Amino acid sequence: MTIRNILLLTSIATLTACSPPEKQSNHAYLHYREQYIQFANILTECGNKRKKTLSDSTIDILKTLPQESIEGFGHVLNLADRKCMANTYRDFMESLLLAEVENYKNGNSDIENELLTLKKIQFMDLYLPAKRKFEQLPANIQKALLSIQEMQEPFDGLDALERAWPKIYGIE
Repeated sequence: MTIRNILLLTSIATLTACSPPEKQSNHAYLHYREQYIQFANILTECGNKRKKTLSDSTIDILKTLPQESIEGFGHVLNLADRKCMANTYRDFMESLLLAEVENYKNGNSDIENELLTLKKIQFMDLYLPAKRKFEQLPANIQKALLSIQEMQEPFDGLDALERAWPKIYGIE
């Protein structure tokens, strides 16, 4: 870290520490609200990308994988979504935690209730069960699913399931 960066961080820390607690708490809440708007926008943008259907060649690859591959499919879909919104999601969660810490110091019950509700929504995660199923698959199937380049971006998972495994999900 350069001396310039150290001085900048020290200056910011000093200015922040000298701010009145209520002002600092309000600033953290306003920052969180700005990040929330940006996150909502990227969530919509990534959701729109989920309308993309996988190419026939990708579906052909999925068809060659054993039926148990379906168990890891949800995890790969989640990874694509998380990759799409990664930086914005990180910034939003960071602002949420900062607002929570500042609110805890200064105790505004309305803000506390809002943050608690939002945390329940954001951490109500269907990600863990899908991840666990994925991790239970043999390593070669995990690798095969993760290596499909087209599945690195959000896509229509239901359409892919119906086309790749029609006996289970579609109409044959």
